[in-house]
Amino acid sequence: MKRALKLWLKRLQFHTPLRRRMVHRYDYFFWPAELAFLCEAMEQSVKDGGAVLEVGCAQGATTVFLNNHLTWAQRYHGLRQEVDYACLDTFSGFLPEHASYEQKHRGKASVAYDAYQFNSPEWFKYMLAINDVTRVQVHQGDAARFDYGRLGPIAFCLLDVDLYLPTLAALPRIYEQLRPGGLIVVDDCAPDQIYDGARQAYVEFCAKLGRETDIQHRKFGLLGKPVV
Repeated sequence: MKRALKLWLKRLQFHTPLRRRMVHRYDYFFWPAELAFLCEAMEQSVKDGGAVLEVGCAQGATTVFLNNHLTWAQRYHGLRQEVDYACLDTFSGFLPEHASYEQKHRGKASVAYDAYQFNSPEWFKYMLAINDVTRVQVHQGDAARFDYGRLGPIAFCLLDVDLYLPTLAALPRIYEQLRPGGLIVVDDCAPDQIYDGARQAYVEFCAKLGRETDIQHRKFGLLGKPVV
């Protein structure tokens, strides 16, 4: 009887307008190989201490994925220390001055900048809670102005804010807090696409440091801090 009821409910769900929400959907902005790269790079970076920082979190699917990897690494892969993990986002989409710069100075269509507006810190924290992710500190703010010194030494940072101005402003601030041997991964460093402001900022900052660019998986701009 119970099995028959479950089967009936399953069939009923399929015939509702909400059926798209009731089946599994791939919910990441990264390909599986890219997620695997982030997991390995993060795990290697935190072995000698330091925090993980994710700047630009959207709905948090990647946050949950990376935190689950950290838990696995601690339980089964020899990662001994606890790892602090911080998330920073506006939780209200792109800031108008950042989007306006893209439109006026980089020739990007305005329609693209309506994304990511339907979010909030409360919703993000709820999402973390129902996924049993407890280590994350959630910060609301502008990546270009945030005080990264509050986080202590950073071992690994995924910087995913898409646009030129916040990426350009955030990179030196984060790099200053990056511990020797740490790594920044700048997303959206593929050329000739609508969110290529991050690539321009990454290339300019590498040039300022006198460093060669290192773009992996066609879109990840890597910047490590040398061990002196």
